[in-house]
Amino acid sequence: FTLNNFIQLSDYPRFFHYFIRSRQIDAVMISHSEIGYHLLPFLRSVFPDLAILDYCHIIEEHWKGGGYPRISSVYSDIIDLTLTSSDELTSWMVNQGISKEKVKTCYINIDVDFWKPDEQLRKKTRSSLSIREDTVMLLYAARICEQKKPLVFGEVIKRLNDLGSNIQVVVAGDGDEMPALRDFIEGNQLDNVHLLGSASSAKIQELMAAADIFFLPSAW
Repeated sequence: FTLNNFIQLSDYPRFFHYFIRSRQIDAVMISHSEIGYHLLPFLRSVFPDLAILDYCHIIEEHWKGGGYPRISSVYSDIIDLTLTSSDELTSWMVNQGISKEKVKTCYINIDVDFWKPDEQLRKKTRSSLSIREDTVMLLYAARICEQKKPLVFGEVIKRLNDLGSNIQVVVAGDGDEMPALRDFIEGNQLDNVHLLGSASSAKIQELMAAADIFFLPSAW
């Protein structure tokens, strides 16, 4: 349910009460939801036996003193278990005062039977993109937003082109910084950069199989 599509914010607690009761839910998991954290006192008071879990994967020092992990630490007495994506984040949250017993690292993993080299898929995908086998293909797949530094990416490609590198570049993704990236590419005549727009997981798999280099700058 996308709540703001059909109810007012003031009705969220009432809806959650109905939803948890009617579905006999015994555990709730929050992941980077500000309203989710702020509703925790209500959930705990109404459902004292409800297991409340949390998953955090990124620190954002510029927002609310650490982003969602910081908000999570404020409500740590209510949360039964917090999972993080890295030991670094686990240590950060423990330093915020959360008990070590209540924070565990759970790495982001992938299906190695799905994400693996595939020579036939590589040839097929490169052919569809008109990329020769002796040309280096560089893939930049991300949300095109400030965090993923699209103009850093653009500047790197410009320098590689200035050095005479034999590369073809594919950009898979979209976001609010796409107009700026497109202007940079056109303004610097980066004709070897292909903007594909948003791509499905299956399409990303094809591009990963075809690429020689995956390049992803990130602010954090």
